[in-house]
Amino acid sequence: LDLMIPPACVSCNQKLAEGDRYLCQDCDSRVRSAHGECPKCGSRMDDGSCKHCRDMDYCFDFCRSAMDYRAPMPDLIHALKYRGMATLGTYLGTKMADYAKDYSAFDAYSLVVPVPLHPVRKRERGYNQSAIIAQKLARDLGKSYLDCVQRKRYTRSQTTLERKARLSNLSGAFRVKDKSAVKGKCVILVDDVFTTGSTLNEVSRALYEAGADKVAGYTATRA
Repeated sequence: LDLMIPPACVSCNQKLAEGDRYLCQDCDSRVRSAHGECPKCGSRMDDGSCKHCRDMDYCFDFCRSAMDYRAPMPDLIHALKYRGMATLGTYLGTKMADYAKDYSAFDAYSLVVPVPLHPVRKRERGYNQSAIIAQKLARDLGKSYLDCVQRKRYTRSQTTLERKARLSNLSGAFRVKDKSAVKGKCVILVDDVFTTGSTLNEVSRALYEAGADKVAGYTATRA
């Protein structure tokens, strides 16, 4: 198939050189880490203040993101979620494992859990992109993986909603299927994109209610 349709860069559509996957060398070189200053949510701070933490009472212990949401990252996320390129999740999981070495706080966490999709949306997409990312991250970090959180009800896409609407949209939407599996555990909760943190916050709340000892969020990128 590659002979008939040479693989192209997901971002710029240039033909990939031998050995390259998903991104050409130029686009890959533009991937940057997302080192924010906020110790709680990992966002960049303005004048010593975090706009996200001002508006949201996060219940997770802390959250970090691996990569900035600038080219080529938006193209990668779009291809992963809406173009059926499920294997991009393993690429992002690998990148996240590499960047996780900068966050020693993750060392104390033993269990990796993905943010779930509602079954209807999962059927539409064919897979849960966060689960693919989380599985690869867990393998690379040598941690256990568990898909244990369920969406109790179908919710509107968060991308179309403002901050307040995001909160009410997700309130009470998640449950842990087997509470004994997370009781007393330190959990790394994985998603693809951190926007306001509302999804991570609500899933973290469900994990704490199920008896998790600690929950830390970790996303591939931060919008």
